Amino acid sequence: MNKSLVALALLALVPTVQAADDNEQLAREKARAAVMAAEDGNLKHRILEEPSRRYYDWGAVLNKDFQVMALTPGSDAALMGVKKQDKILSINGKLTERRDLKEVLAQLNDLDEGDFINVLVSRGDDKLTLSSKVHVQVMPAWRLEIQPNSSEPKEATAQGSCGRVSVFFTPPQARDLYPAYVNKIDGEGVLRTRDTFKLTPGEHSIELHELIQDFRLTRRGGGLQMAKPIKLQVEANTVYYMAAKFIPEKRFDTFKDGFWEPVVWKVAPKTCD
Repeated sequence: MNKSLVALALLALVPTVQAADDNEQLAREKARAAVMAAEDGNLKHRILEEPSRRYYDWGAVLNKDFQVMALTPGSDAALMGVKKQDKILSINGKLTERRDLKEVLAQLNDLDEGDFINVLVSRGDDKLTLSSKVHVQVMPAWRLEIQPNSSEPKEATAQGSCGRVSVFFTPPQARDLYPAYVNKIDGEGVLRTRDTFKLTPGEHSIELHELIQDFRLTRRGGGLQMAKPIKLQVEANTVYYMAAKFIPEKRFDTFKDGFWEPVVWKVAPKTCD
C-alpha cells in the first residue's frame, strides 16, 4: 500500500515525522502559492494534481509509555474495545516494551485493507487480547487547474462587490466532513476542475457532489450519484468553504444518498479583488 500519514496520533514531545505527510503538505502549500500567484496575475495556465493516497488511522492517542490517552470514536481501536488508560503491551505479537514509537508506526503502515490487527493490552490487573480487521482510508485524488487570465463565469460579479464559495481546502475529517466538488451554481453547470467561484451578494443555489471516503460507508446505491443543492446567502467580502457532511447514522441510506448533505464548514473574510 502507499505509505502515508498514519496510524497513531502521538502526544507532544514524541517525534512523529512522516515523509509522506510532508509530501502531502508540500503539495498543498504549492497549490496555495499557485492560487495566490494567479490572483495577483503572476501565473500563467497551470495544472496541479495529486494521486489518491491510502492511509491507516488506528485511532488511539498514546503517550511515550504506550498508554492510551484518547480514542477516536468509530475507529478500529475504539471498535475493537480499546479503552482510555489501557497500556499497549504488543501489536500483532510484537512487544512494545523497549521499542520506539517510530517502529510501531512503521509496523502499522504495513497493514492493508482486510488485514487483522491483534493488540495485547493491560487493563488494571487484567491482560486482554483485542482484535479487529484493518479499515484503510483513502484520500481522494485532486486536480487543480488555474486559468488566471480567463474571464469569470457567468455567475461571477464585477470587481468590487462579491463573495466566494470554495471547495479548495480539505475539510476536517474528524468532524465527518469530506471533500466535494461544485456541479452547478444557480442551475448552470460549472467546470469540475474549478474550486473557487466569485458570486454577487445575495441568495444562490450551490449543487455539490460528494467525495466521501469513510470505512463506515460500505456501499453506495447503484447508478449515477446525485448532486445535492444548498441555499446560501452570500455576503460581500466573504468566502464560504463547502464540504460533504457524512451522516454515520444514515450510512445505509444509499438509495437516495441520504448518508450525506452539503454544508458550509467555514466562513472567513476575504476582500473582493
